[in-house]
Amino acid sequence: MLSVSLDFETFSEIDIKRCGAHVYAAHPSTEPLCLAWAMEDDEPELWLPGQPIPPDLRDALAHPEAWVFRAHNAQFERLIWREIMVKRYGWPEIPLERWRCNMAACAYRALPLGLDDAGDALGLTIQKDKRGKDLIRKLCQPRKPTKADPSARCRDPQLLQELYAYCLQDVRAEQALHDVVGDLPPAELEIWQVDQIINDAGVQLDTALIANAMLVSAELSARYDAEMARFTGGAVTSCTQTKALAEWGDFYEGVSKEAIENRLSFEQNPVRRAALELRQLAGRSSIAKLERLIDWCGDDNRVRGMLQYHGATTGRWAGRGPQPQNMPRPKPGYAMPDLLAQCSAAELGLLTDDVLEVVASSLRGAYIPAAGCELGWADFSAIEARVVLWLAEQDDALEIFKRGDCIYCEMATSIYGYPVKKGMPERQDGKTIILGCGFGMGAAKFQDTANKGLRADGRPEISLETAQERVTGYRERFAMVPRLWRGLEDAARKAIQNPDTVCRYGKIAYCFNSAENFLRCRLPSGRYLHYYAPRLEQPDEDWKRPEIRYWAVKQVDGGAKVWTEVRSYGGLLTENVVQAIARDLMVAAILRIRRKFGPSGLHIILTVHDEVIYEYPIGAIDPKAIEATMAETPKWAPGCPVAAEASRGFRYGK
Repeated sequence: MLSVSLDFETFSEIDIKRCGAHVYAAHPSTEPLCLAWAMEDDEPELWLPGQPIPPDLRDALAHPEAWVFRAHNAQFERLIWREIMVKRYGWPEIPLERWRCNMAACAYRALPLGLDDAGDALGLTIQKDKRGKDLIRKLCQPRKPTKADPSARCRDPQLLQELYAYCLQDVRAEQALHDVVGDLPPAELEIWQVDQIINDAGVQLDTALIANAMLVSAELSARYDAEMARFTGGAVTSCTQTKALAEWGDFYEGVSKEAIENRLSFEQNPVRRAALELRQLAGRSSIAKLERLIDWCGDDNRVRGMLQYHGATTGRWAGRGPQPQNMPRPKPGYAMPDLLAQCSAAELGLLTDDVLEVVASSLRGAYIPAAGCELGWADFSAIEARVVLWLAEQDDALEIFKRGDCIYCEMATSIYGYPVKKGMPERQDGKTIILGCGFGMGAAKFQDTANKGLRADGRPEISLETAQERVTGYRERFAMVPRLWRGLEDAARKAIQNPDTVCRYGKIAYCFNSAENFLRCRLPSGRYLHYYAPRLEQPDEDWKRPEIRYWAVKQVDGGAKVWTEVRSYGGLLTENVVQAIARDLMVAAILRIRRKFGPSGLHIILTVHDEVIYEYPIGAIDPKAIEATMAETPKWAPGCPVAAEASRGFRYGK
């Protein structure tokens, strides 16, 4: 297929980073400043408002059998085209199946998502104009009026010419990037299209609940701020003043969530404990999430665009905006969305000792179905534990799943030496081991992970010696799993040492494509994971084997993401392929659900981790039918013991 590359520059009174692309494109103040476009590898041309649609563009639009339309982050260009160029300018529509996305292709290959960042990573000679951010700040958003220029918008002709040149250069950079990264494989293109359909559908929001939750949170926050000022003698006047709080209390480790939990485990001073507990109460991310949900909510009370295709290098979706992937997990007894929608803070305080926990625990309940519909949600059961044992060919463990027994109870029983059943606290210990030890976690990390959960449950912490016993117990009980770690690491290392040679271990194959400079990992589904610029490094003379290193996007302290060289090892490679296989199982399930239940009016509206969320006409679909469809095993995963559990209701829950 031939392709047209597109890039819009737009002005709006609202901030796209604050409200998301769907709200931004539909806002009446949003307008195009210019459109740069290029046919195939031709030099890009420019369209400006007031001009007719370019003849070449019109011709390409009229020939769907020959032309597709390409952009970097095509969701933005697609929405601007649909909401503005079609509805206001009368241009022809471009169906979803005719769009292609360079950013999605970068995500598939584990490259940086930004056009400039991807170009830098690949060392492209034609790249994005670095002046863009300054031009966008000046021309694409309102400015503060001054006495010299009281207008709220910059229309400087010289700056506009520079913006036009910037837009043209963006298309050149997109062309150069596409020449290197190419297109998504057909199977992944279908998933990207489904991702766009899900994002366009969005989730219905109970705006009354959110509005009242914001009032309750504001009232409580003001109360907590006053108490913080009293406890600290005025040194800290708001619970959000984390730097001031750390300085006042000499909390050298900071006042992050983890740091506060650690400090409270030994802090004896009652005043300092009280200040930390106030910060703990008021610092919940759920409070900020309330405003984010409202900002991203459209006029029809639906929140759209919350998913990022291939947001993780393993292929799993990531959250955007209100971040549905990290919604607070409801605390037992605190989820009461119906009451939160109508009660004041004082009224809720008569029912509970922690009203902000009610807000956090009820947040999922703000997702509701459209009129005449109900919500359904279904998630895989212990999918990573099942996949890692299936991949390792630990047959005795697979039999546990096939019998319908609980592997967490099985693990706990082997540790404690007596039968552990569901409902017993020891089962949670078995779960922590199964979920924590499948990817090579050592004793110290396991101790830290286990103790966080134990503290939250009010149970005694474990020693490093006990942690080592449990790690060893897992590795002995499931001896094929450590063999899997070593096997994958050896196969990846051999592939790097022998370019363009396929090196296998079990169901996984690695090959270093030297021409593209990617180590590719072939999954059972046929999909590939990508590792850019791989190499082997001997850290020192005492190190037994050279380390595997490659370039990737990594999140550093403070939350920033950087393109840097990282190291890998058997446990991490195992985690990569297990999470990737779990994602492929989810994708296969989503496609089956759409095909089977779409005719009954079902629409998938979100996917969160190993869960799919959908809405459908009331009573039209039996959750058991969804469970059976989710649990079907694709042809490429014979013997993988997939299981799922489905629920339904008029509010999303867990």
